[in-house]
Amino acid sequence: MDLSKYSTTDFLLNDSFLQYCLQLNEEDIVFWEHYINNHPQQAKTIAEAKELCLLMAIKPSQTQKTAAWHRVEHGIDQLSTKRTKVVYWRWAAAAACLLVLLASSVYFFQANTAQTTASVLQSAKFKVFAQAPADQRIETTLPDGTKAILNPNTIVRINEGYNQQCRLVQMDGEAYFSVYQDAAQPFIVKTGNVATEVLGTAFKIKYQDDDSLTVMLASGKVKVNMMNEVSETLSSTLLTPGEKASVAKHSNTIVKSNIDIQYIQNWVSRKVIFDKADLATIIQTIEENYGVQVNVVNKPKDTVMFTGTFYNEQVDVVLDAISFTNNFKFDHKGHAVIIRF
Repeated sequence: MDLSKYSTTDFLLNDSFLQYCLQLNEEDIVFWEHYINNHPQQAKTIAEAKELCLLMAIKPSQTQKTAAWHRVEHGIDQLSTKRTKVVYWRWAAAAACLLVLLASSVYFFQANTAQTTASVLQSAKFKVFAQAPADQRIETTLPDGTKAILNPNTIVRINEGYNQQCRLVQMDGEAYFSVYQDAAQPFIVKTGNVATEVLGTAFKIKYQDDDSLTVMLASGKVKVNMMNEVSETLSSTLLTPGEKASVAKHSNTIVKSNIDIQYIQNWVSRKVIFDKADLATIIQTIEENYGVQVNVVNKPKDTVMFTGTFYNEQVDVVLDAISFTNNFKFDHKGHAVIIRF
């Protein structure tokens, strides 16, 4: 449902809104504060919903209870007709039922969220949404407005019914996602036995054939979840901008480290920088930026070193420049690059 059409009840039945009211999730807090600032016409409705939520989250004192009851009695006394009183009490009964429902929702929120995520991941059926050719990086927009940049040989699949109840993506390869913010529908990228969950953020993710995974965060926050065979969370790591999560081959451990955000920005704009780079660094940089596999035939007789910057150039242009100063030849076919000294 469109948030601009939400009633008090709708807000109270929205898990993200409850998280905001109870200050349990920073991403939800940021989202709803931004939403409230941009929708002043809903301020009264949101304030009423928040007050009801907080009433269920705290235990009021006897003085507070008495004062609240006096306000209710005073409101009843102001009603002019018996019919209005009947309507009021019907509303009060409905509100009482809603508060009971809200109490249950708050109490079981964490468990239900985990169960929902696990069940969604288990039952999801995927279909191919976009696939980058072996020699080309592509940009695409998912049905919810999320922008994605796919490195060569990258496949992105989305779940059937994407953006109706959830936004679930399955990815093989390397991609950058700028996620459309929707607190009601978390965005989840599934790669092997890892699920990366976000609300609205920008991050780069790489999932290789050997099951190793790297997640780099440029903005916002993401939670990287290690899952078991039935999609239950075994461990989680929260990333903030400038942090990276890595999972090695055949490992169930998430390792967090720091990165330079400029690296992600360079990758997005395909700005490739070599600063006195040796052969190993050259190979790593080319593989990370162009999604190819580089193999070297014969060892170089002389030391390999290269300095230079390329702006949105194809891999063959970069290799031409490096090979000219380091005396090697190369062949590039599809996903493979062979260097011969």
